Amino acid sequence: RVLFRSVEPFADILLKDFILIGTYSSALMVFAVETGSSTTAPAGGVTSLNLVQTIALESLSDEEGLCIPHSTRVLWFEKSPSVFVGLRNGSLIRFDLQVIHSDQRVPSDLLSGPFCRRLGVMPISLVKLESPTVSSDPLGSTVHTGGQLSGQVSALALAERPWHVYSMRTTGRVALSSLSFSEVSYAATFSSPSSPHALIAVSQSTVNIISLKETKRLNVTKFPLPVDSTARRIVYHSQSGKLILSCFKHTHAGIVSDIRIMDPLSGKIYSIHSLRPRETLYSLTVWETAGTVFVCIGTALANTTTGRLVLFQVLKDVSTGANTEGGERTRRAEWKLDKVTEAALPGAVVCVRPHQHDLLLASAANKFWAFSLTGALKLTTVAESATRHLVVSISSKAGRILIGDQRDSIQFWNHVDSEFHLNYADSRPRLLCDGLLLDEDVAVGCDKFGSFFSLRYRDHETLTPEITVPTDCYFSLRETVTHLRRGSLVYRGSRQDIHGKSKPSAEIVLAPTLLGSVIALLKLDPSEDLTVLTALQECLSVQNSTQPLLGNDFKTYRSELQPMTGVVDGDFVSQFLDLTQGEQAQIVSALNASWSLGLSVDQVISLIESINQKIH
Repeated sequence: RVLFRSVEPFADILLKDFILIGTYSSALMVFAVETGSSTTAPAGGVTSLNLVQTIALESLSDEEGLCIPHSTRVLWFEKSPSVFVGLRNGSLIRFDLQVIHSDQRVPSDLLSGPFCRRLGVMPISLVKLESPTVSSDPLGSTVHTGGQLSGQVSALALAERPWHVYSMRTTGRVALSSLSFSEVSYAATFSSPSSPHALIAVSQSTVNIISLKETKRLNVTKFPLPVDSTARRIVYHSQSGKLILSCFKHTHAGIVSDIRIMDPLSGKIYSIHSLRPRETLYSLTVWETAGTVFVCIGTALANTTTGRLVLFQVLKDVSTGANTEGGERTRRAEWKLDKVTEAALPGAVVCVRPHQHDLLLASAANKFWAFSLTGALKLTTVAESATRHLVVSISSKAGRILIGDQRDSIQFWNHVDSEFHLNYADSRPRLLCDGLLLDEDVAVGCDKFGSFFSLRYRDHETLTPEITVPTDCYFSLRETVTHLRRGSLVYRGSRQDIHGKSKPSAEIVLAPTLLGSVIALLKLDPSEDLTVLTALQECLSVQNSTQPLLGNDFKTYRSELQPMTGVVDGDFVSQFLDLTQGEQAQIVSALNASWSLGLSVDQVISLIESINQKIH
């Protein structure tokens, strides 16, 4: 027995009528509607439904869970009519749709080219945005223009957060943009003289009117801070699900720093813990050891040569409020910081990082330490060492420790038998800003000249302090980066490369700059993705429609201190999507002729879009 989950007719799109049926057997069935010409049949009546195609959805989604269709929608894009299927496991599948005329034979691959994207874990509901646009004329009457939202066909995919599904105007490719909004249970288009291109959305018990801008993504949520406060550091506390935020403000007595617990969804401040007078916070991190998550801070005291390493716990305080109408007492949960222990260090504690769960690394001046926590919740020194200059960065991955020297760049250390051992170091001196370990033998860093670089050690047979590691990748960002952090901006799922092979998503490196930018850096597959994109970058740098407007040489601009190598400019390469089909074909032809890649335009576009989806 087949249980029908959703039925989507799209007779208004195709000249031949079809019906989509999603079943509980994780299948999508396509039926052709045949109208009879018999005198006994009603005019235009349905005489039969012929099964044209059956698609097993379990083979298309690489994610675990129920691959049962939850909703289906057909979007008639100008260049790529598509069928979208939202699954119960949080995946969205798109099919390319063929246009079939009434006198044509129905092919067995009416729906082809499936592309799967994981949007979350909740069932996906698809809402087609097709309300007419409303505007007002000078006489005050209402005019229906008959267009879609903002003049184009689009849809909303409702999961943990809403996603806007639309077609790019230049290339006709289908794109997804996440909207920074709370969970939406239902949405529809809304038009009025004051808001001609709006949405009306139901979120929890609230009805909201939302306006989508065509030129910007709504992917940022802003929380106001007091006018006299400036945020310096922020980390996520996994046990409580709250943000730990450090701020400072100027008062008549000098700079006052504090630590706050903030709700990441509402921006509510639960508690504020003030530090000592004229004490500045330099570092903030979380350390999970023995099943407990500690908030660790490093500070410096003004007009002294000492700093503090302080550990806090985030505790939940449940208070009882007033009586309700039923006579019951209300209970309210609050969060607060409870100081556990501290240690005094000879200098500003610039860096604090956990290492292998049971150790905590900290640095002050040119020295760095490894601490452990005793049963009495006291910090005990396990190991100590020093570099030649100020330590500005510490990172840890598996058994390797990265120490960033302010002038000698990146150094790789190990901790063995309560001692630090230097393994190898960067071959070039740099004015380092920050460094980050991606794995035991690969590190990335940035300097004060706006350069981004990576180091990779390959020879594991000879490890001596005299060994230096050459630069593996280099790229001039032209902006001074303050920190490097691992992270992700999207729900990550599996994707397919240009040859159809499934690949897991990788972490990205986030780099905030002094100018206020946030740069996302993604590690590419050197065997395929990097080769194609590097070749494409070189072709675009000499193409008339994409080369720098002032005629500057792209490679020279990105090679300020040393030659650019191993890095692709994502913003520059993404210009390929805005070119005309003729220009795209010309560039791909040049690629195949110069590098013997054997690619098509669609393969290059799919590669660029798959990488953009990881970041956006």
